[in-house]
Amino acid sequence: MALHHSSTPVRVGLFLVGGILLTLYGTWLNLAPVEFATVTGLYVATLFVVFQIVNFLFFRVVPSISVLVGGALIVAGGLVVYHWR
Repeated sequence: MALHHSSTPVRVGLFLVGGILLTLYGTWLNLAPVEFATVTGLYVATLFVVFQIVNFLFFRVVPSISVLVGGALIVAGGLVVYHWR
């Protein structure tokens, strides 16, 4: 959205908000008290869910059945990686 907005102040603001959110997300992910492999599984699953939410909220794109099924497998894989001991 920041790349294609016509107003320069809005573009700069969107880039700043995106950078702040990315920094907070990366910090949260790296401070998690779990092993790196486990964090990677959670990261991929969380990233999928967040991308779908953002895609819907900002672009009004409803995920297709194939995306939902694939996403369910991604989230299931993340949960397996996290809970398997």
